[in-house]
Amino acid sequence: MDTKENLARRLKASRKFTERLLATFTKPEEWLHRVHPTANHAMWIVGHIATVDNNVLGMLRAPSHVAKPEWDTLFGMNSTPQDDASLYPTTEELLAYFQDRREKFLDFLATQTESSLAQPVPAGSPPIFTDYASAFERLAFHEAMHAGQLTVARQSLKHPRVVNFSQVVPAVG
Repeated sequence: MDTKENLARRLKASRKFTERLLATFTKPEEWLHRVHPTANHAMWIVGHIATVDNNVLGMLRAPSHVAKPEWDTLFGMNSTPQDDASLYPTTEELLAYFQDRREKFLDFLATQTESSLAQPVPAGSPPIFTDYASAFERLAFHEAMHAGQLTVARQSLKHPRVVNFSQVVPAVG
């Protein structure tokens, strides 16, 4: 498996897991549920992941980047989750943007070559990104980290587990 295929697989796997977690958030109050006053809620997490995907597209100078300053304010790196649902787009709009930005991100990845993935990111990029491949890799990790936050929120809402490890991993002994 080449680098591009491996990166696409990671991005798709993290998204699939996040989507499974989000499928159980069906009530408006669940989207704003926080396990602690400073924790992130699902509404912010979805908007944040989509906004970061979009902003990394911009950092990499992808033609599919779209300027959304109002979303940067709500969901960007220095934003804080709010408890007032009226400040946010609808969940349908959020989820559509969430899907669109990842689709555009995967489309942009598909245009890359091994040599373009090895090129340094543009000057001024955050130091966690060293080359184009690292940008794709970090976004899979970024989403997985926020999926962990969704898992805790789901557990506190008493939703059933998405993965039952006793069915995946055989018992030892």
